[in-house]
Amino acid sequence: MLVILALLALGVAFSGGENSPALPWLVLPVAIAAARFRPQVLVVGAAITAAVMLGVSVAVDAQALVDDPTRLISALTLLVGITAITSALTEGELEHRDRAVLDPLTGLLNRSSLESRAVEIEQQARLTGGPVSHVLLDLDRFKLVNDTHGHERGDAVLRDVAYEIRKSLRSFELVYRIGGEEFLVLLPGVALHQAVAVAERVRQAVTEARPGDLDMSVSAGVAAAAGEAIRYERLFRAADHALLEAKRAGRDRVEVAGDRSVART
Repeated sequence: MLVILALLALGVAFSGGENSPALPWLVLPVAIAAARFRPQVLVVGAAITAAVMLGVSVAVDAQALVDDPTRLISALTLLVGITAITSALTEGELEHRDRAVLDPLTGLLNRSSLESRAVEIEQQARLTGGPVSHVLLDLDRFKLVNDTHGHERGDAVLRDVAYEIRKSLRSFELVYRIGGEEFLVLLPGVALHQAVAVAERVRQAVTEARPGDLDMSVSAGVAAAAGEAIRYERLFRAADHALLEAKRAGRDRVEVAGDRSVART
């Protein structure tokens, strides 16, 4: 953006400064930048552009600018208008994108953003032969919270649980809110025993945190596969079946798909 602005400024300087017909062209870098930068950056760019417009006009013929500043005023007006319009459009687009991939209550990634990432992880694991694990989490007796304390308290519980899950994970371990009180943790490159440890860490963190100032617990189902054996749908179903086993076994526990012997209580 700055390089283009500098080249245009040279063109304006050599073609008359404030009287140059190319003066309004200095607005172009700001308009182009709208496709790549957030509104805050555009505002800074607009301020720099305004300074360049004024500087070129003064440097070439300061007296002409004083005598008739109409062209500069028109160019600055155009700049302000372009900046305001592109900032509003960009802000709206970014907000739309965020809503498309983020759960508004918890700030976690939502189910609509899960499919593309799951496919990407699956393909990477097939190339490397590495493992992928799924940890499916579900809050125990959450409906009772809404029925007893109201939905506002239930929302507070979900926000607190989401925070505890995020805090328990590393940067490459991804968590999605996929249902009302259900969360999926995707663990690329993580083997089964490590995924069980992650699930246990989350389970303990939720219990100790008392989300929403309530005694809450979470059940978890864990499934893992490696290399060519990885299929998102199959892994998810396996984790879901393990989660059901955890619920049947008394809740507040971790169950592993296909192997009850390594479940944690």
